Amino acid sequence: MLRRSAVRVPRLARADLTTGTTNPADPLDTAAGGTALISGAAGQLSASFAQHLVTRHGVRDLLLLGQPGEDPGVDGATAAAWTELGVRVSTATCDPADPRALTALLRGLPADRPLRAVVHTAAHPDGTDRTPGQAEETGAGAAGGATVAGSAPGRIGAALHAEALRIRALREATDALAEPPVLVLLSAAAGAEGPGDAVDAAAGALLDSWARERRSAGAPAVALRVTPEATGPQVYDGLWDAGEAALLVAEPDVEALGARAASGALPALWRGLVRVPARRTVQRAGDGQGATFKQRLVALDGPGRERLLLELVLDHAATALGHGSAGVIDADRKFRELGFDSLSALALRNSLNDVTALRMPPGVVFDHPTSAELAAHLAHRLLGR
Repeated sequence: MLRRSAVRVPRLARADLTTGTTNPADPLDTAAGGTALISGAAGQLSASFAQHLVTRHGVRDLLLLGQPGEDPGVDGATAAAWTELGVRVSTATCDPADPRALTALLRGLPADRPLRAVVHTAAHPDGTDRTPGQAEETGAGAAGGATVAGSAPGRIGAALHAEALRIRALREATDALAEPPVLVLLSAAAGAEGPGDAVDAAAGALLDSWARERRSAGAPAVALRVTPEATGPQVYDGLWDAGEAALLVAEPDVEALGARAASGALPALWRGLVRVPARRTVQRAGDGQGATFKQRLVALDGPGRERLLLELVLDHAATALGHGSAGVIDADRKFRELGFDSLSALALRNSLNDVTALRMPPGVVFDHPTSAELAAHLAHRLLGR
């Protein structure tokens, strides 16, 4: 992200969690003496966390909440298993963006089973709880998996507005209670291992912000972004031990990430956890000869200039991606297809500015999306042709 003209890139850090056991200080343990509200209960994320509450925290009263026209119940096998454990399951439907409806629902809970926990899952524009991996199945250009660049005008804003209304309604309904419930906010992790759904990413950021706000006010809250491979109730064990308001829940393939790091294709988010091999610097033709780049360029004929400029772009592009040779870069292939993201594109722009003494804008790499086009742009800027 850009903040005050500074480029900031998030990095993952390994959380110190207790694995396989329930921490006695876990706030969710208090839910065993009351009711847990599961909002978006028809979705996979919500259902998985409900199972976690039942099996890990001894919750025996669940209120499954769905939207009008939606069946918030669970499948027969799960219902039978819960019944054996003595779990009482109630279902209800109401508009999740209507604070009055939510408040009335919570006030109707039995006095001996007050609300102790709320599990809220970010909904998608189609009105459903987002299932991890759905974007990958539908494709980046599909309605369910569009990146920012591929999103229809207004799509992200409309989804954020709808999610903000649901958060406001839930906030008003729970603020009216004598004791604040434990708040767990779920969303599908977007962009953790490559381009992801822009709506998922935006909704996740919104929930992260709310969880931090609740934590700062002294209320127990955590926002969890869940990756597709993180399945089963056990993945949520020990999440409060990290002491963080926002966490990514993942079970990554470490070997696969290591291979991507070796090839220079590791997503920036993982570079704090996966060791990235030291990049070899590509030997650039003409470097260190004393003359300025423009002087060397002017001294060449037309074909020589074109060749030098293209070699310059290819060499620096290879370095920005961590390759040892410019030969792996196709001059006519788009930078995004080669694996460039905003950070590596900025690195390429900066290194080209250093060599040419130009002051090209941050978006120049994607404005001229292939090495050949960028080389032609450099010719125009340097030679006026």
